[in-house]
Amino acid sequence: MLFCLDGVELGLLIVFLCLFGGILSGFPVAFAIGGAGVISFGIIAALDSAGLLIHQAIDTSSLSTRI
Repeated sequence: MLFCLDGVELGLLIVFLCLFGGILSGFPVAFAIGGAGVISFGIIAALDSAGLLIHQAIDTSSLSTRI
């Protein structure tokens, strides 16, 4: 978890920021949408492989109570 955000929330924030930056940079909207998808996928994949998008709350109590 990064910045106390869940992985889905952080992914949406990254996609929005990439799209916003692409549109403000002057590219046509169609290229900005496609580029935002590709760039945000790369960023999210890098964060996931680094282990920063894993949710910290894991239920381990049910493992010890099994019969």
